[in-house]
Amino acid sequence: MNESDRRFIEELFQKQGQKFEERFQQQDQKFEQLEERLQKHDGKFEQIEALIQKQAYEFHHSVDLLVEHFDHKIDLLAEGQQMLAERLDRVEEGLKEELTKVDRRVTHVEADLAAHRADPDAHSGAYCVKESDV
Repeated sequence: MNESDRRFIEELFQKQGQKFEERFQQQDQKFEQLEERLQKHDGKFEQIEALIQKQAYEFHHSVDLLVEHFDHKIDLLAEGQQMLAERLDRVEEGLKEELTKVDRRVTHVEADLAAHRADPDAHSGAYCVKESDV
């Protein structure tokens, strides 16, 4: 191999090396552009994540408020049911007393009727009971 061939080969290697270097630089620029775009998208993803977290917090807050509202309503219903039960107990007690009074009156009337049947002449002024055979 002579000197001119050697220079020719060296020049070819240098030209190819420059071409490779230029291609590598172009690829590096493309990677840098791609990295910038990905960083922009990362920022957007962070914004979306923050928005989702905010909406999740607001949703949980709304649900908590609804739960408190329903708890209050259920407490009111339970209180109303308790008041109704107490009122029913009082009415039942009053009815028992009234039934006892009516039972005493019926017993008294029974006793008077029995006495009248036993001696109709003794009760002629106060009562006039006519019994018929049906």
